[in-house]
Amino acid sequence: MSLPYLLDEDNKKVAVLLKMKDWLEAEKKYKAYDIALSIKRGLKEVEQIETGKLKPKDTHDLLNEL
Repeated sequence: MSLPYLLDEDNKKVAVLLKMKDWLEAEKKYKAYDIALSIKRGLKEVEQIETGKLKPKDTHDLLNEL
């Protein structure tokens, strides 16, 4: 895939042009990846709580994070 770049006055690449269809697909994949990372972090916290390396949060603190 060949993508056109926008260059600054020094001929350095500063941006890339994507078709809207390609951007929407990339954005969808990024959001899914971000969700997967959040789940992974949550599972790691559960493991740390179960092994005593991390203190569980009470409901008040948990709700304040949201």
